[in-house]
Amino acid sequence: KLKLGSDDDIVIHHTGGYNYIEGALRIGKNNSVRITDANDDTRLQVTNTGATVTGTLTATNATLNGSLTGVHGTFYKASGQAQVNIGSGSAGGAILCLDGDSNGDVSGGDYAFIRHNTSGDLDIAADNPNNDGEIKFYTSDASTLALTLAGANATFTGDVTAKSALFTDNGTASPIVDIRADDGSPWQLQIANDSYSTG
Repeated sequence: KLKLGSDDDIVIHHTGGYNYIEGALRIGKNNSVRITDANDDTRLQVTNTGATVTGTLTATNATLNGSLTGVHGTFYKASGQAQVNIGSGSAGGAILCLDGDSNGDVSGGDYAFIRHNTSGDLDIAADNPNNDGEIKFYTSDASTLALTLAGANATFTGDVTAKSALFTDNGTASPIVDIRADDGSPWQLQIANDSYSTG
């Protein structure tokens, strides 16, 4: 064993097939610190601006204060519910931003986001450089378009089922309800009572 310090503050020793360093350890001051693998490839580098991990980082728990930049990543839990938490300790809102259409800098107005705002409401927004971003909902095999939100309009690809409906005049000259068909002899409107009549 190699013991350093007046009170054996640090101990370096070898047991079996392992090497041990015991005690509080501070490495580096003015230069970067690198940890390499068996092929002398850098896996961990620490500099005065932060730390860079090359490869796969596995952690049972992590707390991040600041920003995280990565090419890709996977959140996986072998059993039970996998969960990612985004929270504000000062009721300042929480937001998840996505920028896959422009330059990826998540600035300006050309990105999408899901936000829990300071009023407790959930905001879902989409934008692009043309300012005509749409929100689309897919179901089934993730390729069946069910709903498209564009501007103030909603377009359903399939049937819409509701317990009741209210149509309110918005003050324009257009019809409140407009039913259209493009078949030869379609049923454009059917009103029925399933309990007493077939309609």
